[in-house]
Amino acid sequence: MSMGKGRHIPIRQCVGCMIKRPKNELFRLVYDKKSNCWVPYCEVKSKVIFFGRSIYVCKNTTCLKRALKKKRIKIRDQATK
Repeated sequence: MSMGKGRHIPIRQCVGCMIKRPKNELFRLVYDKKSNCWVPYCEVKSKVIFFGRSIYVCKNTTCLKRALKKKRIKIRDQATK
């Protein structure tokens, strides 16, 4: 009667469309205090560890544009103004 335990799949929420998806289907952004903005996780050097906030966006331009329009993401160009 008992079901076997499957592998846990972490779920995250896209800040653009607000839909929850598996973590591997989303693009991760981390907050960089030096530049005071969100940067793609792939830009982060392996020796630098970011603690605290990170946000996730679907891997399509629609969600990214929606998140920027609703001011949920502050990008580098906006941070310098």
